[in-house]
Amino acid sequence: MEIGIVLILLGFIVGLGATTVIDCISLLGARSAHWTQTAIRAHKVTKPLIISGAILKTMGEVHLYLLIDYPLFHLEVWLNSILLINACLLVFWASPYLLRKEKQNQDLEILPASFLRIVIPSFIVSFVVWWTSFALFALTLIYLIQK
Repeated sequence: MEIGIVLILLGFIVGLGATTVIDCISLLGARSAHWTQTAIRAHKVTKPLIISGAILKTMGEVHLYLLIDYPLFHLEVWLNSILLINACLLVFWASPYLLRKEKQNQDLEILPASFLRIVIPSFIVSFVVWWTSFALFALTLIYLIQK
């Protein structure tokens, strides 16, 4: 049981931390060439951290929640599915676009509104799902303490 808790905590530290950083930088980049360039460069670091964090969190949840027969396990499965779909959008669509912008020396240009209309809601979904999952994990710990 402890292994699951540790994996979940590591996943949140790495994944939620990286998500928060890139979301904040990206929102600043919506109106600033400097922050656009920073977001393009930072996403190369945060992307693997977010993916690693999500994998650690999911491994820990599977280990812990199946072990304790947790009643909210299915909700976590849905939240992780949303994170996975959202990550695919960012990894296979947004990231290549940003890398092309950098390669073409256009990384100081503010990102176009058409790109932001898709990416900003994606960042919001990611942020909300990570924090919702974290709140559910806190409830899990309370559940375990009271059990």
